[in-house]
Amino acid sequence: MPSATIGRDKRTDSKGRITLGADFANQTFIVQVLDDGVVFLRPAVVVPAPEAWLFQNPKALSAVVRGFRQSKAGAVTESPTDLEDSFDFADSIEDD
Repeated sequence: MPSATIGRDKRTDSKGRITLGADFANQTFIVQVLDDGVVFLRPAVVVPAPEAWLFQNPKALSAVVRGFRQSKAGAVTESPTDLEDSFDFADSIEDD
């Protein structure tokens, strides 16, 4: 990501658009317009609505991250998982 450039002028076109250059191509931004007209562009990622719950539930997200770390470290099981235990665990996680 490029560092901030001070004093660089950009002009909108007839449709109100502005180009940021190739360094920012194919990125998503949140546009925030303050009361005084200052515009902030914040890089963002979009999460599909059905998956948003995971990022809103710290306990569930922690469990997923832990599972990724275990998998990366090779801590996997040879036998099939007992799905009843998994269902019990999922039921024990409280929704926020």
